Amino acid sequence: MDGRENVERPISRDELATLEAENKRLKRLLAERILTQNLQLKKMLDRFNLN
Repeated sequence: MDGRENVERPISRDELATLEAENKRLKRLLAERILTQNLQLKKMLDRFNLN
């Protein structure tokens, strides 16, 4: 560590709302990417008749 003390500060409602909105956005983005990857994998399996 760099010797600085980690001081916690209260988080404001606005900051919390911003973080929650960002978290929701990132979860949605991750879900979209996973669905896209699943579709790609299914197409690959269909090509080899492995599903």
